[in-house]
Amino acid sequence: MRSILLLIPALAIMSACVHRQANSVTTDPAAARAAEERKAKRLGYRLVEKDGQTLYCRRELATGSHLDKKTICLTPAQWSQEAERTKEAIIDAGRSVRPRPPERPGLPSG
Repeated sequence: MRSILLLIPALAIMSACVHRQANSVTTDPAAARAAEERKAKRLGYRLVEKDGQTLYCRRELATGSHLDKKTICLTPAQWSQEAERTKEAIIDAGRSVRPRPPERPGLPSG
């Protein structure tokens, strides 16, 4: 649960970066890879090649520990999926907050 709560802000930022980057599409694979590495690093991830697959990896504190760390790795599809879920959660949270009605003079507040 704690790691999910820590991922939400990072993924919110990531979704904003994905949206911004979609407007500046590049056809050069080396430039695209460099852009992905910069984005991942900015969000606390690093790109790792494992078994011919690119993974986004990040070290997090293990639940219930201040010292033990574990490595979390996501495939690009999982990373995009988390970004989309985070974006939807932020939109839903915004909908659930109702503004307080304005106070009217002469009526008791309560």
